[in-house]
Amino acid sequence: MDTILSLLIIGVGIFVWFALKKFKHKPFIVNFSLSAILLLIVFKTSLMDPLDWVSIVVIIICSIAFIMQLVLGFKNIKPIED
Repeated sequence: MDTILSLLIIGVGIFVWFALKKFKHKPFIVNFSLSAILLLIVFKTSLMDPLDWVSIVVIIICSIAFIMQLVLGFKNIKPIED
């Protein structure tokens, strides 16, 4: 499970880089991909066996950033104008 999460984080990180380069006119894609990578980092950090204070701080900060990116993603979705 640990290896799969690491590979997913790398894959989503590559997609974030691609989205930053190609989807500048659609910022919600960038926001949602950043929120996905933050959620994966929270899952990976929570699977660590001895959770020390640094791990807990990482989980809290990434959780707050995940919520912020998700809210920004929904704010950036604009309805299609007829």
